[in-house]
Amino acid sequence: KPTWFKAETRVARNTAVQDMMSVVPSSGVSTAASSCCSRGSSAPTPAGRRGQSALGAAEGRIEDWQGRLATVRQSGLQDLASVKASLESVFDTTTRWQHNVKDADRKAELAWVELQDGVRERLRVLELERVRAAGAQAAAAGEAVAGLQGELGLLEELLPDVGGLAAELDQIRDGR
Repeated sequence: KPTWFKAETRVARNTAVQDMMSVVPSSGVSTAASSCCSRGSSAPTPAGRRGQSALGAAEGRIEDWQGRLATVRQSGLQDLASVKASLESVFDTTTRWQHNVKDADRKAELAWVELQDGVRERLRVLELERVRAAGAQAAAAGEAVAGLQGELGLLEELLPDVGGLAAELDQIRDGR
């Protein structure tokens, strides 16, 4: 994981801030001046010397603060760079996923169109086969009807003439 996730970095940063805050005197009197007076020295220090030691101590504290601030700033910049790299990685991954989804959608659409075209083609072939089969059945039925009509004509020739038989029957009834 990036360093900005690590607890040690946060603890180190908090410790540095606490250290900087502890350097600030609570009473407003410099620690160097108060330590000078609390040493038990009975001789008063000249005002100029006391000012110089307080100024030196303040400059030392300022340099210490500047160092600590530079460390905190450097740590912050590292954390920022880490976050930026992580976000760039997430962005790149998201972009790849979007492209993959678009490609998958396009492929699925093409597959769907191919499936529809295949079904339409199969239905067209089945329709043509049905039309051909119906045509063949109609032709076969026509041939069968023609054959039956021919046989019927032959049977009619074999049958006696109904009109002639009726005339004979009438003659037999009339006794002639």
